Amino acid sequence: MNKFFVLLLGLLAACTTTAPTPTPPSSAWGTVFTLGQAEQTDAPAIWPFPDHLMATWIGADETGIHQDSRTLSKTGLSERVVLPLPPKNPYAQQMFPAGDHNTQVLWLDANPDGDVRLYAAIISPTLTVERGPTMITDQTTRRYTAILNGDGSLWAISSGGLLIEPRLYVNFIDPQGRPHLDEKDLVATDADWPTIAQANDGSTTVFWIHPSDNRVLRSTFSDGQLQNPEAITDTVTLNPGDRLVSFQAGLDASRMYLFWNVSRANGQAEAWFTSGTSDAPTWPAPQSLSLDTTSDHFETGFNSGTANAARAGSHWLSWAAVMPGQFDSLPVGAVNAGKLGIVYLHDGIVAGYQDIIPVSGLIGLPILLTDRDRFLYLAWSEPNFATGKADLKLTMTKGF
Repeated sequence: MNKFFVLLLGLLAACTTTAPTPTPPSSAWGTVFTLGQAEQTDAPAIWPFPDHLMATWIGADETGIHQDSRTLSKTGLSERVVLPLPPKNPYAQQMFPAGDHNTQVLWLDANPDGDVRLYAAIISPTLTVERGPTMITDQTTRRYTAILNGDGSLWAISSGGLLIEPRLYVNFIDPQGRPHLDEKDLVATDADWPTIAQANDGSTTVFWIHPSDNRVLRSTFSDGQLQNPEAITDTVTLNPGDRLVSFQAGLDASRMYLFWNVSRANGQAEAWFTSGTSDAPTWPAPQSLSLDTTSDHFETGFNSGTANAARAGSHWLSWAAVMPGQFDSLPVGAVNAGKLGIVYLHDGIVAGYQDIIPVSGLIGLPILLTDRDRFLYLAWSEPNFATGKADLKLTMTKGF
């Protein structure tokens, strides 16, 4: 009898020790963090600080729509905090460092009259709202970009006004999140989709689309004004049913780039790009972003692991997300054959690529950032068909 119980206990122990243990999801860079779940197609807004990373997104539950936030540090993920920023239908969040170690969050939402405006809020490292929501624009606002100044202040460039006659406006926001109402201006007419490229020397170039003739315009930016605007190329051709999802600018050590994300009428997502020097009077027409890898190694210049050399090729990319900043090469997050990866462009051409993680059916833009130590941070929104929402995910090369 004693031998029977010993044998039984041994079998139970064996079953216990050999039961499969769930494996935490990982990428080529390591751990994949799930920041939250939301009905949001684009990646959460993120910003890396020296000792933590902050993330925000649009959440919803039985209490209604809200803006959520949490931090990631050496102690792990903080609890989710619902920010007391009473929303109606917020979207298009972006995040930037502000004064006093705070974060400045920008987003679009309806005002009390139902017209969309640009809003801002200052969030502390402990996820308390120090100021906001503060209305920044006083006209209908559809899209915006922001120029980060060295003191934590921002220049916000937005497009809005009448739908049939869009215009560009500039607003200044100080490091405490306060708009200077005397420092705003209409800076361009017949203008939409503003985007910027900011060089290491502080110089900023603004690009936008001229809807009346589908030309792309380029201008230098100084003291809240656009200077010497000129048309340099055509935008991507859109057929009936096609939709322009995003228009972004970037730069490497020698050239500037423009990227278009397009959703075709049949649902196909495409990424297009062109490039040129800052003083070239014309740039080539946009071309599809594609690549083939080679067996050679590509030195990325970042703490991002091993990358293969690459060139334009037969694999068509989608959901391209440009990394801000100026470096020897320009990293761009993109989807390639069911995997989210990083394509590196140098001197106007595709030069390197690395797979980061398989993804299932992205329907929105990822976000790719770096920090002062050149670690990379990649976030995305991945549909979760079991819950009917999206998992907001993050992977990075830095370990806090």
